[in-house]
Amino acid sequence: MMKKAYVYFCIVLSIIFAGCDNGAENPVDVKVPEETVLTRADIKEDVVKDGRDGESYRTVKIGEQWWMAENLRYAADSSLCYNDEEYFCKAYGRLYPWVVAMNLDTIYRRSGAIYDDVVDSLHQGVCPEGWHVPTKTEWETMIEFVKAHSGVEGDGTSLRSPEMWAEYGEGTSKVTHSDRFGFSVLPAGMHTDPTAGYNANIYTEFTGHAYFWTATEVNSYRNDVTKAYHVWFCGQWNDNAVRLYDSKSKRDAMSIRCIKN
Repeated sequence: MMKKAYVYFCIVLSIIFAGCDNGAENPVDVKVPEETVLTRADIKEDVVKDGRDGESYRTVKIGEQWWMAENLRYAADSSLCYNDEEYFCKAYGRLYPWVVAMNLDTIYRRSGAIYDDVVDSLHQGVCPEGWHVPTKTEWETMIEFVKAHSGVEGDGTSLRSPEMWAEYGEGTSKVTHSDRFGFSVLPAGMHTDPTAGYNANIYTEFTGHAYFWTATEVNSYRNDVTKAYHVWFCGQWNDNAVRLYDSKSKRDAMSIRCIKN
């Protein structure tokens, strides 16, 4: 009797394991699906109108974030046009020192001031109502999404506009610009800190680089609060061409991209 019960038990076990196996000899080799590669057709677009001056901006949804797909053109006091020519403001947007971009009262516009008591995570700054100057973390979230959904294409290629950039490389090494996500970065350059000494108070990097302020200050262990984080787009590489840095003075003037609240 015990022998028959044992045989029956073995038969039941063999049936159970045969059903669970489902023909997979090595479950460890099962591959996790790769991240979806997105195309421009997958990106939602819209338009936002700035009620202050009537300017309209194309917007795109990248991941869960809505971004302006054009550089801000709002004529805030002390904002600049590249080479002091109005044409560049219309085509490339305006350049803003950090304190101007954050729309802080002139009482705060002093060297060495820190603004964390007046700058929050949804700080409107010079952006239209319902939008704000993006933080370092918000930029990082967008860049990570782009890298995960652009396949083998470099982040620079995926985010840059095909227009206006200087040409670099040739053949298989040629720098390309697909604008896969519709973000349309233009090489607007920047204006340097008027008090910086070497290369002070000049317009530079036009056609080769783009610079965008974040709302996040650099508060180092040395209490150096004269800097804020910025995003740099290099026009000379396809991959690893979008980077966050903490090296620029708040008196430098850069472009602004607003993000929706």
